[in-house]
Amino acid sequence: MVPHFLFRCKAAFQKNKNVTDPAEIEILIGRGEFVLKEIEALYQLRKYRAMKARYYDKDEVGDFNKRLEELVKNL
Repeated sequence: MVPHFLFRCKAAFQKNKNVTDPAEIEILIGRGEFVLKEIEALYQLRKYRAMKARYYDKDEVGDFNKRLEELVKNL
């Protein structure tokens, strides 16, 4: 997983290496920060699901996952 992420990250930098417009650079930095926050949120969700699976019944966890998936679909 990590090598794939690093490869994609490097590819994104290489794709935009010729950008010189300061406004466009700011936009790209903002997009990168957004992606970073999304990755952190997914990681926290993964940790939360693992903790919940350890301490709660599997039926409760399954119901929670179904509700969460429905919420994500509705976004």
